[in-house]
Amino acid sequence: MTRVLSTESKWKKTGKFHALSSKIDFDHDYVSLGCWKAGTNLNHFEDLENFHDELDGLYWQRLNTIKKCAAVTKNKGYSVFALINKGECLATKHKDHVYKRFGHSKKCSNGEGGVGAMNVYKLTGESFSDSEDFEDDIILTKAQKALIDNPHSALYHDGVDLQTSAAMVIWPENTVPYYVPPELAKTKVAQRFLAGIKQWQQKTCIKFVPRGNHRDWVQVFRERNPKSRRCASAIGRIGRYQPIRVGDLCPAGSLIHEWGHALGLWHEQSREDRDSYVKINWDNILPGKKDQFRKYRHFTANTLSVKYDYMSIMHYGKDYFAKLTEDQTGYLTTVEVLNKKYRNKIGQRDHVTLADAAKVNILYGCADFPYMWRTKDWTECSSDCGFGKKRREIFCAKSDLKNVDPKYCSNSTKPQDKLACYGRKCTSCPSGWFKLHKACYKVHDKLVSWFEARQKCLESASDLLTLKTKPEEASIRSYLKSKNVYLYYYWLGAYYHGANGDFFWVDDSRMKYHNWKKGEPRWNVNCALMIHRKEWGTDNCTTQRRYICKKDIV
Repeated sequence: MTRVLSTESKWKKTGKFHALSSKIDFDHDYVSLGCWKAGTNLNHFEDLENFHDELDGLYWQRLNTIKKCAAVTKNKGYSVFALINKGECLATKHKDHVYKRFGHSKKCSNGEGGVGAMNVYKLTGESFSDSEDFEDDIILTKAQKALIDNPHSALYHDGVDLQTSAAMVIWPENTVPYYVPPELAKTKVAQRFLAGIKQWQQKTCIKFVPRGNHRDWVQVFRERNPKSRRCASAIGRIGRYQPIRVGDLCPAGSLIHEWGHALGLWHEQSREDRDSYVKINWDNILPGKKDQFRKYRHFTANTLSVKYDYMSIMHYGKDYFAKLTEDQTGYLTTVEVLNKKYRNKIGQRDHVTLADAAKVNILYGCADFPYMWRTKDWTECSSDCGFGKKRREIFCAKSDLKNVDPKYCSNSTKPQDKLACYGRKCTSCPSGWFKLHKACYKVHDKLVSWFEARQKCLESASDLLTLKTKPEEASIRSYLKSKNVYLYYYWLGAYYHGANGDFFWVDDSRMKYHNWKKGEPRWNVNCALMIHRKEWGTDNCTTQRRYICKKDIV
């Protein structure tokens, strides 16, 4: 490879995310300094996760973790970096051997560290590189790569519900947050990125929203090589920052294709039924590229209810990964269509077809789009002062909201039409409860999940504890201390709402007051709790904790 000297790269804050300003891609050469016990060595390292656009997705699912951490370390201006916990990226400005303080460890794995152990590396140089993606434009997670590489995995066998696979996660409530860094806002790369959304938004039930506080989002990443033609995306939602990588020479139509990947679509010609529609000419494929023509289940079998689509925007062209012709004036055919009228049509990048849209709509539970289940407002609780139900009307309609026969929505997932609730018109507290201001409270010492805690509160004509003001929290903590039950964690009636990108109280109101501990709320833990002594945290909703029920009174 030709060695290229980098211009100075800066570590700059965009307001949402740290982004590289260097315009050239590099492989950063490094040497391993071994596996070492972490201990308080971590005090000398900076955690670079969530602060850099090279560190995509979840570190434990990230491929090429060492290479990416090396690039971030170089851009930070440091020379020593480490990986811990199977991929988490750290770096240090210290050039001495502080990492050796606690001795060698045997707990590292695959060069990515381990629990309490870190693989340490030192940068030695840099060289120009071109990134290679699966099937030319797919950024795989570790889970996806493991399934694809294993011929005995569920991808190649029937009888497994792939829709629940951790390797392919759809966007919650059909909502995809997106983000364009300010320094890219006026570039053609960003314009193509945003234009790629339009057809999917028109033809599917997917909602695209500018990123607010959302934990997971899609962000345009401009390749640093000014001659790059790269267009690449992850499949479905991979978690946290998720790039669509775009070179300056990536065509506009390819961005429509990449957004299809981000929504969860794979390449059409990799379907397990493809041999009935196309023939792969294996001898015409470039050396080392035959694995780009595998066929496998697409993580969700129900999309096969849509007929194979030669015109799909997700289909390979006829000469992808092809050798040159004998006279070297063109390319051989690698994907030969069995229906000859499509011979020169496969691989189009102009429009989302009806079949493309149908697959996305099936995947997201709205197979009848543009007909969808619509909802009206919830009714009042059926009980004035006790456990009850609230209901809402559900009807089938297009966006004009004109009610039509429900048969037009028969293939779509129907939303809930009733929920448990409690009447808020009581005038006094039940026996065994304590009163503060205009609410009654009861402390429970039984350890239960967040869901069970809420159900038990509702059954007792109340709901999980909400803390709407600082004085209310102070009063509750004072009461717990007076009863000597303050050194415990208690569930709060708050949960993370993926589509809105924020925590909401169980009465569906936004948090105007909050008291999060530093580092909270954490990613992918969706239920809130009151930490002992002070502040709030988050935990997995299935963890068993104590809880407090709250009952508003008039």
